[in-house]
Amino acid sequence: MKKFLTSIWFLSVLIAAPIIFFMPSLFEKYVVKEVSREAINFHMKDVRVYYNDLFNENKKRRVLSGNFEIAKELKSVAEYSIDRPVIKFYGNPGRFYPRLFFGDTNNNSRKEIIGFSYSSDSLFLNISELGVDEFKLHPNNQKYFVEFPDKTNSRWTSILSGDFIDLDNDGSDEFVFSVVSHAMSSVRSAIMVFDSQEQKIKSTETIGDQFRNLQFIDLDNDGFQEIIADGANAISNSCDWVSLNTGNPYLKIIDRNLKFKFSPLKFKSGETNTVAFTKNDKTHLFCLSNTPLSRKPQSVLYKLNKRGDIIDSLEIAVVKRANITNVSKTNDGNIFVFTEKGKIHKISQELEILGIEDLGIDGNDLIIAGEYDINEDGVKDYFCSNFKTGDHFIYTDQFLEHIKIGNQLIAPHDLNCKIEKNLFFSQDEDYSYIFKLRKNTYRHLQFPVYAGVYLLVVFLAFIIRKTQEARLKEKYELQNKVRELQLQSLNNQLDPHFIFNTFNTVASVIRQGKSENAYNLMVRFSKLVRQNMEGSGDIYTTLQKELNFIEDYLSIQKFRFKELLDYSIVKPRNVNAVKIPKLLIQIHVENALKHGIRPSNKRGMLKVIVKYEVDSVLIEVEDNGVGRSKSKKLKTQGQGIGLKAIKEIIEINNINSKHKITQQIIDLKDAAGLASGTRVCLKVTV
Repeated sequence: MKKFLTSIWFLSVLIAAPIIFFMPSLFEKYVVKEVSREAINFHMKDVRVYYNDLFNENKKRRVLSGNFEIAKELKSVAEYSIDRPVIKFYGNPGRFYPRLFFGDTNNNSRKEIIGFSYSSDSLFLNISELGVDEFKLHPNNQKYFVEFPDKTNSRWTSILSGDFIDLDNDGSDEFVFSVVSHAMSSVRSAIMVFDSQEQKIKSTETIGDQFRNLQFIDLDNDGFQEIIADGANAISNSCDWVSLNTGNPYLKIIDRNLKFKFSPLKFKSGETNTVAFTKNDKTHLFCLSNTPLSRKPQSVLYKLNKRGDIIDSLEIAVVKRANITNVSKTNDGNIFVFTEKGKIHKISQELEILGIEDLGIDGNDLIIAGEYDINEDGVKDYFCSNFKTGDHFIYTDQFLEHIKIGNQLIAPHDLNCKIEKNLFFSQDEDYSYIFKLRKNTYRHLQFPVYAGVYLLVVFLAFIIRKTQEARLKEKYELQNKVRELQLQSLNNQLDPHFIFNTFNTVASVIRQGKSENAYNLMVRFSKLVRQNMEGSGDIYTTLQKELNFIEDYLSIQKFRFKELLDYSIVKPRNVNAVKIPKLLIQIHVENALKHGIRPSNKRGMLKVIVKYEVDSVLIEVEDNGVGRSKSKKLKTQGQGIGLKAIKEIIEINNINSKHKITQQIIDLKDAAGLASGTRVCLKVTV
């Protein structure tokens, strides 16, 4: 096991895994590319961008809505950009609600554009139609007053939903929209229907709950569409003259006559989100009740029949308060429930949890802006936004794949950002963008590239290991070479002649009756032998130990040669920290005695001087012997270890150590130019 964990193959996995993890997203299943961008009119406020097929010609055109400020007075305006020409519609003084709705209510193959404007305390529905041949507004350009029973100030009014549907089966679509008013501590809401045939607006009763998320389905199979409306409220309503004013959300089903199909279903405070499924002519509603602001936040998915009876329920775990919870139908007939921390629960129609996907986005920051099938593969694509970071994503393949689009975009607001297959749009404050979604052509290279990264790491690890092994081998070979040279010098240093001569000197002193001198000589000799044998396997020694060895060696030689030899050792304090190869100085001292001083006929003088310089230690060995030239003539140079071994030791040291050594040998001459000795200079960097 240990051999496997230290193998190149396993170590390469540990290195390659984070490299692959942090590689750029080159192999996502889908990629998004910006196709074009167009500037938004900078003189407009609250600008919204739309793409719609206004003339039923299978070609969507860009439409901008917003507010112009003209002569310091806000004018209601919608700007319609058809190719290059631009048509502007100015309403009465007031402010234009930026959201637009598109539908063909009069069946003339030209879509009407419906928008809302505020003026004073009134809300107006504006409907206009564009000509095809001439870029002019169609004569049918009308405005209708939207009346609340309580005369609500329009400044506190919002349009929650809007869609075109044929409620009465007369062959023409009606425009169905929900309006909500917030004033003081009250909420008032109603569903309204604009009938282009009758040229009037009809309304449900005003209630104290909201009409949200309008959906249309034929619940009882009578051929007429019913309206499903969710609710949302968080406070008790102070308007006692309206119904459903308890501060609770209600699930509401409205028939074609704008009456309740059955009594609205009351839930706990918070909000509801509902989807409907029809299977084998049976329709079931799945209503998610979410109470994010209560002390014990709770999300419960209820299964109801078409009469509003609760058949079953499933409580979904909620860890903390979350104000973003949603529900969506999947393509395979199941349900997605979005909860806090970006978790998605996939639930069957039998209320069984099939799986949980984690998007890694806090639910409070997650916005499901729209559901589309952009690439027309039969699977929904979800446009999501991270409210905190401003990042936008498209999730595909039931949230198994995602593509980051960009940040600081404004999420699509008409729930239909799709332009055509693989094309969708978005906007920011300055530009509208068209993006193209396509499959990544490099996707199939994902695993070959990952394998290539791994094999490259294996190759580099192999090269590094082989390089280290070569360096270690070279290091061991150099160390062995040094040991061989030092062992050779050791064998030659205390040669038999020196040992025999020392013993003879001791015996002679004893015969002369000078036992104390003999004792002192033997002590020095034994110390010399002990120092020579200690640490015999070491390559380096301290400068102090080397000088101590030389001191003992020269003292014995001095005892032997008496007045024929003088010596001196000059050194500074604290030389113990400096390390040098063993025998580096001693070999030069021995050569000076054997080949310099002994062949001369005069009193010999040997000096060893150590001194510190700026970044090095200088060691000098100087004698007053015959010099190198005469020594060669006398053939004394062949004795001892020689300078060749010294040179090899220095070369090996300079390869293997950061403390470099340089050696210089100087031939000394007297005033007459004759040889007067030799000086060896050794410089060791520190």
